[in-house]
Amino acid sequence: CVVKYNNALIKATAEKEPADDPNDETVEIVFDNNEKRDYDDYVISEKRKPTNRNITTIGYQIGGLNMLGIDHEIRVHDYLGVHFGGGFFGYTGGIKIHTNEKTNSLFFNLSWKDGGFGLMNGVGIEAGSRWVWSKRTGFGLLYQGGLLIINHIDEDIKNEAYGTAEVPPIVLSLGLGLSWSS
Repeated sequence: CVVKYNNALIKATAEKEPADDPNDETVEIVFDNNEKRDYDDYVISEKRKPTNRNITTIGYQIGGLNMLGIDHEIRVHDYLGVHFGGGFFGYTGGIKIHTNEKTNSLFFNLSWKDGGFGLMNGVGIEAGSRWVWSKRTGFGLLYQGGLLIINHIDEDIKNEAYGTAEVPPIVLSLGLGLSWSS
């Protein structure tokens, strides 16, 4: 599914000519077979593959259920990264599944999120991407959103946030932060 989605993106950008800038991450198209030109035959050239795709992010609801935190992702494969982070009174860790091998690809995030070091925690299922302002440094904005399936919430936090109402089992999860290649 991820590969077919990526091939559709490559097909959509195939009409663009690659830039001459070596730091540019534009996709270069190479045909496996000159006679058959279906979009399934496009591949990303190895020489254009980014060398460092690890990302560090600082921001709101980044690194767990925090007002301010830091998170670091290590790309262990073209489509898979592991991340961990922490901040003011919380931590997180999980995996990110990317839609292609580029640094700034769309990702799906499955993670454990904690706030208050045990006061509230759960499993986060999110999608996100990056809006890059500088291709040379990889500096930009990381945004992600999804759902948090609550595992545990402390009674005091429950009373403060929900009063006498029942705690919902699933809540929205959002994250926004400044990020760069590291």
